[in-house]
Amino acid sequence: MQVLTDGEVLRKLRKLRGLSQKECCHGIVSRHTYSRIERNQTNLQFQIFTELLERLNTSYADFLFLKKEKERLNIYRQKLSSLNKKNIQENDPLELYAYFEKNKNKSIQNFHYYLLCKKKMEKLDFDQIEKINMTDLNQLTMYINNLTFFSILDLNLISDMSDYLTYDTIKKGSLKAIKKLTYNNLTLAYQQAVHQFFYSITSVALKNEDYTFTKYLLKQTNNFLSFFPDHYFLLFSHVNRHTLNYKLSQNNYYLSKLFILKDCMKELKDEQSVKQIENQIKLLLQHSSSHPTPTTILH
Repeated sequence: MQVLTDGEVLRKLRKLRGLSQKECCHGIVSRHTYSRIERNQTNLQFQIFTELLERLNTSYADFLFLKKEKERLNIYRQKLSSLNKKNIQENDPLELYAYFEKNKNKSIQNFHYYLLCKKKMEKLDFDQIEKINMTDLNQLTMYINNLTFFSILDLNLISDMSDYLTYDTIKKGSLKAIKKLTYNNLTLAYQQAVHQFFYSITSVALKNEDYTFTKYLLKQTNNFLSFFPDHYFLLFSHVNRHTLNYKLSQNNYYLSKLFILKDCMKELKDEQSVKQIENQIKLLLQHSSSHPTPTTILH
C-alpha cells in the first residue's frame, strides 16, 4: 500500500479545503517555507504541524488516516454501507468485523468504522458480533471530550453515534464544534457533514426535551442554511421546528404542518423522508397525553 509523505498529505488536505498556500499558512509560517514543507524540502516542526492541521480542520488521527489507511478503509466502508438484510453474507460481515476489531485502536477513524459496523449489524440482528459496550463508549466519549477542532470525520462521528452517547457528552461536544465553525471556503463534503451534524444534534435535543438548546440549534442551523442552502436539510430544519413548537404548545396546527411536509415528500417520491416524518409524527402522537405549560413558540 502506498504511504504518502507528510508534505503530500498537507497538500492534499489544502486542496480539499480549497485553500491557496498563502491562505493555508498565513500567520503560521511564510509561504516560501510552507511551499518547502509541501515539497518535503524542510523539517516540519511539531508546533507548526499542529497549527496547520487546525487551519485545515483536521485532527492528527485524520491525518494518519489519509497517510496510511485511506485505500483499505474505503474498501471496507463501501462494503459496510452495502450491508442489508437481503445481501448479507455470513463471511463478509464477519471478515469486516474482524478487520475493525483488529485495527480499531490504530486511529479514531478505524474505531469510528468499527462502531458503525457494530451499529449496522446490531440493526440487522446479526448475533455473531459483540454489541456496542461501555468500553467502546468510554473511548468514544474521551475522544470527543478532547477534541479542539473538528474535521469532517469528527462531525460524522458525533452525528452517527449521537443515540449511543450521553446527552451531556453530545451537548458539550456540539457546543465546542459550533464555536469552531467558520463558513469560509468549506468543501461540499464539509458542508454536508455540518448539515447532518445540526440535524442529528437538534433531533437529540428534542428527544431530551431541552427546548432552550433546541431553539439555539435551530437558529444556528438557519444561519448555516443561509450560507449553504440544501433541500434535504432545509426540509428537516422545518420538521424539527414544527416538532418543537408542537411540543411547546400542543397546538395541532404544527402537527398539520408535518402532515403537509409528508404529503409534499410523497409527491416528490422521496420515500426516505416520508418515513422519517411519519416516525416523527408517531412519536409526537404517542407523547401527546403529557401537556407541558405553553411557552414561547419559535417562528
